[in-house]
Amino acid sequence: MTAYTQAFQALTGKRALTPAEATRLLAAVLDEHAGELADVIRTEAKRLNAPQEKDTPAIDRRKRRRHRGMQTAASLIDPAHKRAQLPHQRDRSTS
Repeated sequence: MTAYTQAFQALTGKRALTPAEATRLLAAVLDEHAGELADVIRTEAKRLNAPQEKDTPAIDRRKRRRHRGMQTAASLIDPAHKRAQLPHQRDRSTS
């Protein structure tokens, strides 16, 4: 039985799920479908952010930035990159 089927049956059953059971089921669904989701995000990133002839340099920069963000999201979801880290953010001291 697939993780999605187990989750659906648990959600439509008469007994309420405990938070631990719900977490386990959702993690199983994510493990099962994460690769597909990451592939769809990458495909949509290419489609949505493809350069057009009429794009100004500012629009082109925004599209490249959005494309990088979508690629980062896909790499965080992808099971092959489960331990992927967010890009390092500089800590700015106020002192």
